[in-house]
Amino acid sequence: AEKVHATRTAVIGTMEAEQARLKERVSQLSEGSAASGAKLDEAKALGKELREALRKSEEAAAAMRAQLEGEHEESKASHRSTLKRIAAEHETELVKVREEHGKKSALARQLVAEKDVILKAVTKEVDELRDE
Repeated sequence: AEKVHATRTAVIGTMEAEQARLKERVSQLSEGSAASGAKLDEAKALGKELREALRKSEEAAAAMRAQLEGEHEESKASHRSTLKRIAAEHETELVKVREEHGKKSALARQLVAEKDVILKAVTKEVDELRDE
């Protein structure tokens, strides 16, 4: 984008300098005798140069606009791709966390069940010792 901006600035600067030069020539021609055939031919040539300079600057502006639009589309596509990749990574991580949580929950339930069995056995043994 900086390269395009620099190119655009250079083209605009060149175009403005060319327009200033051509305006100066028009001004010089106007100061002279307008009736002179040579001056009239030179004025026509100058008009032709001005039209050509304008055409070239319009083409350069159109090319820069197209290039900027292309770069913008590439940037958007890259950004979308990055966001999709990040979303996929997060989804993968979420699946892993859910699986891990499921494993830990199952283990916790198993430990609680084992504790209940041990507690019942100990309670039974204590009750039997009390009865003796």
